[in-house]
Amino acid sequence: MPPYHQIQTTIRLDLPTLKRELERFRTFLCGIGIAGKEIDRWLEEFQDTEKKDFVSVDDKIWTKVNIENESFQIRPFIMFYKKEEIEGLNQDWISYQLLFITEEITDDFLCGRYLINKIQGLWYLSISMFQAFPDSCVFLTDDISDNYPWYYLETKTGRNRGLWDFDLGIIPPLHYGYFVDVPKSMAIKKFPSFTAIADKEYWEILPWEKER
Repeated sequence: MPPYHQIQTTIRLDLPTLKRELERFRTFLCGIGIAGKEIDRWLEEFQDTEKKDFVSVDDKIWTKVNIENESFQIRPFIMFYKKEEIEGLNQDWISYQLLFITEEITDDFLCGRYLINKIQGLWYLSISMFQAFPDSCVFLTDDISDNYPWYYLETKTGRNRGLWDFDLGIIPPLHYGYFVDVPKSMAIKKFPSFTAIADKEYWEILPWEKER
């Protein structure tokens, strides 16, 4: 399995409203060009509440889409986090994700800098996910830091940088209080409905800046 990067948001799992939340994810996917019978069947599997332990493993659902005049291969992914299985959680959560093959969006796996022609597309996709789930943080992470920022927010535990273990974060006002002491390695930009934070090491051009 190749290494992945992912854009992800994680929300509280409320089984009575699961169908509605999945429909929100479907609408988001459709808005970025990911739609069809295969996607519909895949999402319908999650509507059976008895299958809430199910984790997406279908590698066939890769879709090539054009975002900001650049081609992206994207795999939608859903992950459940159960309080009975993960230490520190006091309720169940569901994570909605877009997966990318790392070598297709970065210039080098070890350095991890994002390809300059992919930056605007990654920014657009991150903002689009935030618009679909505006009360939750959206993070762009790699395989190693997969959902660590969310886990730190919920449990106040985690490895290394914990809360700051992401390449790009879209932070809603509800969570501003957690992101006060921004490390010098991070750049921050405030917008009317969110704050964006990026790890400067991985961006030749900050994602909210247009190429000069």
